[in-house]
Amino acid sequence: MRKRFWMSALFACGLSLAAFAAPQDKALFDATIKHVDMGGEMLQYQNTRALQEIVDKIPAVVKIFAEGEPMAPTIDSAVQSVIKLLNIKAIKAGAVSSVEVAPGIYCLKNFTLVDMQAKALFIDPDMPNTILDWQGLPADTRIAIKQYVNLNRIWQMVYNEIKNNQDPQIRQLADMINAVRQQGIDIHALFASFDGDVEILLTGTSLEDAAAKVVIPDKNGSISALLKIVAPPQGDSNIATVPTPVANIKVIYEQGKITAVSNEKLLAEPVETLGDKAEYRKYARILPKRGYGYCIVDLPAELINMGKAAIGDEKELLAVIDMFIRPVSIVCVVSTKKDGFAATVASNFSIAQLMQSFSGAAASLPTLAGIILPALNAARDRGKQVNCISNLKQFGLAVMIYSADHDDKAPASIDDLVKDKYIQEDVCEDIIFLAPGKKLSGNFNPSTFPIAICDRCSHNENQVDILYADGHVSSMPVSADADEEDIIRTIAEQGNLSQADTDFLLKQLGE
Repeated sequence: MRKRFWMSALFACGLSLAAFAAPQDKALFDATIKHVDMGGEMLQYQNTRALQEIVDKIPAVVKIFAEGEPMAPTIDSAVQSVIKLLNIKAIKAGAVSSVEVAPGIYCLKNFTLVDMQAKALFIDPDMPNTILDWQGLPADTRIAIKQYVNLNRIWQMVYNEIKNNQDPQIRQLADMINAVRQQGIDIHALFASFDGDVEILLTGTSLEDAAAKVVIPDKNGSISALLKIVAPPQGDSNIATVPTPVANIKVIYEQGKITAVSNEKLLAEPVETLGDKAEYRKYARILPKRGYGYCIVDLPAELINMGKAAIGDEKELLAVIDMFIRPVSIVCVVSTKKDGFAATVASNFSIAQLMQSFSGAAASLPTLAGIILPALNAARDRGKQVNCISNLKQFGLAVMIYSADHDDKAPASIDDLVKDKYIQEDVCEDIIFLAPGKKLSGNFNPSTFPIAICDRCSHNENQVDILYADGHVSSMPVSADADEEDIIRTIAEQGNLSQADTDFLLKQLGE
């Protein structure tokens, strides 16, 4: 009887608490869920009270680990400032939904309910929802990002927090910033100039025709003035050329923005655009026309096939790729609302199914790892072998050039090649040099005389890569328990080397 009484009392108490909390939760739910779709593959809602509680505990956790440290007060102040600037409590709730709007065309909507009047680095109620022009991008776009960014607002918040911080060491940073300003670098002006659209574009269907474009805002010209010191325009033009190992980058200084391109074709109007492709026209019908940014990812079948061709005949790894990687096209448009931020994603695959499969994938990870890891290890080992052979060939070329400069005599050590800049040090890390100081035009067969071997343990215990005096590289199978002396004797035997040459090579192992 007593037990039943207490159970009834606890149940009644639970109902009372639920009734008390329900109006608040219902208000959050209603304000959030109205921005997503109620039907489809997935509908998820969550408030952020648990996240807020975790953030509230961070200063206490940091204090535990920093206790006794000389910088503990400064660390504590810095953590408090970061939490204040982020102001996670301004995020109230979030919801996400996914609907298959047409066969193979999916629409995912995400909305984050935010107190738009709160002060936080990520909240900018003035972000403009402008007409987005993503359909005019080149048809071979692989990655495209456009995002309105106002670094001036973020910087002012950070600077004021630094300047007014209770810790003197943090306040000193404000003095340092002002000191740099007096020396001609106005950090405030640089951030004030970074107010506008940032654009990133990568196009191409292969490495040969890949091209990139980056645009950053320069509202008051301060960023251009600084960049022109290191990349001055040519003559009376507004274009600078910056050579790089990949391409000659064109930097174009314009009113209000700076553009950098690896290929001038990205400055012209594209002949074919994303809007000309049927799939993207379908996306355009379900995406908002206005927003403060977009993100596009396009992975066509030809790029996947190029990657598979590079892998070679690793059947297990290729099977895994066929299971999990398919041609993908995604367009995400982000916009600001009066009560939060919205993102709408159109894609040719179900992101909802991907998200829902994570829990099942986690359970099957041990089995999946057993399938994938052998293939990955094989691919990794083959990659290391290719790298080893490449390094040996570079090393052989460096030895040949050195000997040509030194009366056909090989360098006394690898250090001589590095010191005299015939080769980079990192190329030689796994190389055992067998012919230091040897005359390379002597009475021996250069096609069978080894001058270096690559440490087999870096990729395969049962194989050694050998560089010969004529510059060619070959691989030789060896037993796992064979030491370096056994390897040299096997090479000498297979190459019919004289006893004197064999003794010379063995001597190098002991030095």
